[in-house]
Amino acid sequence: MSTLIKNGQIVTENEILKSDILIEDGKLIDIYDSNQDASQLTELSSSDCQGQSSRGSSAHSRKAEVIDATGLLIFPGLIDCHVHFREPGMEEVEDMTSGSQSALHGGVTTVCDMPNNSPAINTIRALDEKIERKKHALLDRVRPQADEWRDASRFDSLRGASLEESFSKVDIRFFFGASKPEHIEELKKVDTEKICGVKLYMGNSTGNQKAEEGIEEQVFKVCSERNITLVCHCEDEQTIQKNKSENTNSEIAAHSEIRSVEAAVKSTKYAIELGKKYGTKLHIAHVSTSDELELIKLAKDSGQTVTCEVAPHHLFLNTDDYETLGTLAKMNPPIRTKDHCEKLWEGVVDGTVDCISSDHAPHTLESKNTKDPLSAPSGVPGTETILPLLLSCIEGGGATEPAKRLGKGMPKLKPEDIVRLMHTNPNKIFGLGKGCLAPGNPVNLCLVNPNEEYSMGVANLHSKCGWTPYEGWNVQGKVVKVIVG
Repeated sequence: MSTLIKNGQIVTENEILKSDILIEDGKLIDIYDSNQDASQLTELSSSDCQGQSSRGSSAHSRKAEVIDATGLLIFPGLIDCHVHFREPGMEEVEDMTSGSQSALHGGVTTVCDMPNNSPAINTIRALDEKIERKKHALLDRVRPQADEWRDASRFDSLRGASLEESFSKVDIRFFFGASKPEHIEELKKVDTEKICGVKLYMGNSTGNQKAEEGIEEQVFKVCSERNITLVCHCEDEQTIQKNKSENTNSEIAAHSEIRSVEAAVKSTKYAIELGKKYGTKLHIAHVSTSDELELIKLAKDSGQTVTCEVAPHHLFLNTDDYETLGTLAKMNPPIRTKDHCEKLWEGVVDGTVDCISSDHAPHTLESKNTKDPLSAPSGVPGTETILPLLLSCIEGGGATEPAKRLGKGMPKLKPEDIVRLMHTNPNKIFGLGKGCLAPGNPVNLCLVNPNEEYSMGVANLHSKCGWTPYEGWNVQGKVVKVIVG
């Protein structure tokens, strides 16, 4: 059986092409100009992505299911290079199965999962056990029970694909961690084909995996020697502890003062210095301040190999949102004032920012709703919501909440920018080996209606945690089908 996608608009990092795509046996066979006859194919069944279908026939010699993609954008399967799927150790919040479900509904077909699990992924044995968990996750949890997940009925989706067919299409890659001397020895021996990079915590966050004194330089050195991309969580712990000891404010807004701009900038500056010293391929995670972005730009301009990512919550949320969201806006690094959001957005559009990643880090509502807001866990879900948030900000978009938050005069995204930020760049930075939409490559794409407006909320999201900081936001752009060979 072949599949023919007709009249869609293929989005690359450079252009948008109106094309037909022929798929056969999980491979992209050919791409045709939509104005030309797309092959020797019979329309076995013609179905658009809104679920309608009809019958058609012709004299051609082969048969194909035809998908009418008129008005739809065709993106390569997106890459979320920073997620916490919480397995092993916090499966009550999220696991590889539910996380994959969320990712697919957001058009994400590849994720890079962080090592701050329990046990932490800082030994070869722990890594191998996590890889085995990935292999068996589907067999163990194909059919969720309604009393275990919030609404099991919503998991029979993705246009009729079975759970196993859907989840198995998400490619989960793993980061390795290092915080103690014994982890350095493991890092020297780990099979680099099994990891997408190393994560170094320069300040404590969920899991308390801050590197011990003197370990940071060793990690930079070994990663350089082994040509491994090093991802740094940059917050200076000494500055944080000093701010914490001096803090007298018990309100949630104090979180942004304790984990201050100074703490982020000091740590980022140090990471860039170490990266330069050892020639390490350095990637700065979840940049939250304009000052960090300036340091990264200067390093890039000097020829240093340094890349960075920004998370949607640092683009669209600011410290004013503490008033309405409370601890649901608590993450590390914290949200900043609006002027930082604006500068980060400029960096996204001008290319200083290499990737947008979700830093998908869910927690239960119960754990978030503590009497002491500053003791609530840090992190928000987000792998499913990146794409609609970004599509809401493309040129010519409607009056959506994300677009309103950008404000007038702020630069707009193009669909091509999304491919650059969530496919081309993370694919290259982390050596993921994902092909583009080209003949001969395994098919890996998502069809998106860029004009569909809807209210985002827990009723149409799929994370186990059961909440989103974007509840009730009017957004534009919806994934209507994912096809992965």
